[in-house]
Amino acid sequence: MRSVLLICVFGSFLWTGCATTRTITSEPADIQTRLMTARGSKETKIVWDSKSGCMYHIFYKDEGRTKSKWLPLDGATNIMGTGQRITIIDQPPRGVKRNYRSQTIPLKRAKKLN
Repeated sequence: MRSVLLICVFGSFLWTGCATTRTITSEPADIQTRLMTARGSKETKIVWDSKSGCMYHIFYKDEGRTKSKWLPLDGATNIMGTGQRITIIDQPPRGVKRNYRSQTIPLKRAKKLN
């Protein structure tokens, strides 16, 4: 996965962070999700444009821990897409930087998994 530094103005807030696209090859390109992150001193905002009919799971991995597993972010699993922009706030431990990725599941497939 390759990180890209983004600097853009969103409203009156300056966003910086990495934008990543989680691609699952067995899923169509129209449900791939691009996450935007904005890291502050105490929290990280994770933002994406959701699609109706999809469920989202956000995962994190602490930077510098190459053997660590991707873990589900508390409060950021089974999020139903609304067709609107969704924002999640993560408050990692002090001094810890995290990488994030998403898993997008079409609602029809999500019902089969339950």
